[in-house]
Amino acid sequence: MTVPLRIILAGLGVRGTYWADVITRSPRAEIAAFADPNPQAIERAAARFGDRPAFDTPEAALQNVAADALLLANPPTGRETQILQAAERGLPLLVEKPLALDMAEAARLVAIAESAQVPLMVGL
Repeated sequence: MTVPLRIILAGLGVRGTYWADVITRSPRAEIAAFADPNPQAIERAAARFGDRPAFDTPEAALQNVAADALLLANPPTGRETQILQAAERGLPLLVEKPLALDMAEAARLVAIAESAQVPLMVGL
């Protein structure tokens, strides 16, 4: 039996909820933690997808939960720190679009992932 991939899911809006549904239906993955600043979003996600550790920020989740990947479905502001922390831990990243607020920031984010040799994928 394969151990499921443990994914921190940051952002519980429309796209994050979509990804939570995909992850929870897969026998090969599980949500390791939720990260969202909105307590009501965390409560809705826990009721729908099961209780998980929950944090205000992806950074807090990364510091407190063992994970195999980070999925960012949150707004792009502050992603550089989030991607840097995940890359430092060697975690692959799936980032919902937009990756960044401008091309210079996008180039920095790609460079961070390349330097750490971790996959960085931009979602739907």
